[in-house]
Amino acid sequence: MVKRGWLGVLLNQDEDGVSISFITKNSPADKAGLLNNDKIMDINGKTVRTADDVASIIKSTKPGQKIKIDI
Repeated sequence: MVKRGWLGVLLNQDEDGVSISFITKNSPADKAGLLNNDKIMDINGKTVRTADDVASIIKSTKPGQKIKIDI
């Protein structure tokens, strides 16, 4: 079984970038205080432009690994 990091959000992508459209209750995103409509600018210093960028970075983290998300 492969274990990957997860954030617990649904993302919306438009010409302005990537924003959070839904947060799963008690997920890492919820526990970190992220909010609906927060725009994700970068993760661990890596600029994100698409929802696929976010997914790729999150999937490459280990469960329980802390990350820095700039909104």
